[in-house]
Amino acid sequence: MNAELQAGGLPESATGFCEYLVTQLFAYWGANAALVVRQSSASRLEPVGAAGWLSEPGALSSAIALAQQEFKAVLNERHQLLFSGFENRLKPEFEAFFDGRCRSGFWVHAQISDCAGGLFVAFRGELDTDAIEQVRLTFPILRASLKMYVNCSEETNTGLVPVLSPRQTRILVLMSQRLTYREIAKALFISESTVKQEAKRIFQELGVTKRLEAVRLAQKLSK
Repeated sequence: MNAELQAGGLPESATGFCEYLVTQLFAYWGANAALVVRQSSASRLEPVGAAGWLSEPGALSSAIALAQQEFKAVLNERHQLLFSGFENRLKPEFEAFFDGRCRSGFWVHAQISDCAGGLFVAFRGELDTDAIEQVRLTFPILRASLKMYVNCSEETNTGLVPVLSPRQTRILVLMSQRLTYREIAKALFISESTVKQEAKRIFQELGVTKRLEAVRLAQKLSK
């Protein structure tokens, strides 16, 4: 995984991004698979990267078929969709596909000009109220990051999406929850001075001077 990280922080590939989400960002809540898809045409979705059980060939092809059939219309209308539990939410074919693999998950949608893409993260168990709130807070940053991986053009990242390290991303998420630097340090098991140093780097990367501006800009970039 470390080999996949850019100097700035985000993984270079969509697969690396999925691995980071499963093994680090959402590991605490039991994430066990992630998938990035791109809408290559009006009627076709293609996989860009995957991790966990969704990287298995059979599971990947089934997931793409289900996404194409059930989620495409929803994603075109919404930026995000979270299933805290799949009971009584999905058709029988969905329940059979996910049974024994995961009980909850979410989709996040990104649009770049005429190109669209989505991120699906699966969790082995149901998400409780606290977990749902914590996961939802990451959606703006995930959408901003996702644009980097579903861009259909030949151009590289132009700087529209800030490149933050995994720890900086987590700190920015906690900032959006209005936690103090001391509370963030305690949550991440690092020193308060380290949090302050990382905050300065985040501000520099985003071109702002205050934490409220940083949170607002991250949300703006994700739209």
